[in-house]
Amino acid sequence: MTGISTLDLGIMMQMRDPSSIEKAGSVITNMKTADYTDEECNTVCKALFLDENDGEMTKAWKIFAKGKGSIEAKAFRAILPLLDNVPPEDMDALFSLAEVDDAGHISYSDFTMIIKSLNPQGNQVCKKEAGRGERSWYDLGF
Repeated sequence: MTGISTLDLGIMMQMRDPSSIEKAGSVITNMKTADYTDEECNTVCKALFLDENDGEMTKAWKIFAKGKGSIEAKAFRAILPLLDNVPPEDMDALFSLAEVDDAGHISYSDFTMIIKSLNPQGNQVCKKEAGRGERSWYDLGF
């Protein structure tokens, strides 16, 4: 079964760009290989490709945070390749903008920044103040 065949028809019909549908299929294939359910795959695809609003991002966060208030940065680095083909140097750049706490975890706000950077929609610029001035993912070429 291909990833596209798992993609919810309602989500697929809202996608305007065939390359987004193809990318969603890849995400689902990767997530299914890692034992995520069809429902979890579709929830993440909706947040990635359609509705980058807080409600949809929260649903995706809950899938990866597994009910906790943060995600271990090391574990999230292992999850990112399921969602996009991020080269190691780009992953390092993404995580350089995220604030990793003393325990090695990232927060919901940094999670959403990273997720939104994988599939920027419109002219949206994800900005983060990290004591180094205001920077965006687009400053890194994403």
